[in-house]
Amino acid sequence: MKLADYFPGIRSRQEILNHIYSHQNLTALFLSWNQKDQETFLDCCTGIRGVKVLYAGVFKEIFNPEYAPERLESLLSLLFQKR
Repeated sequence: MKLADYFPGIRSRQEILNHIYSHQNLTALFLSWNQKDQETFLDCCTGIRGVKVLYAGVFKEIFNPEYAPERLESLLSLLFQKR
């Protein structure tokens, strides 16, 4: 079984590349990255690799209480099993 069997929204590498190359702005952005970053991006999009959401920068953006205070509150409630 593949991850896409459980999460049908995950697209194949070729589908993602087709989407990127069918939009000029995405193509330019994607090609501005080095090969390693391109591969990492494709691996994350296809489910081969997960996004490291606990890295400080990513975590700060996702759980910033200025943007969406309920996100951090919900996470903490789940972690401490309180509602």
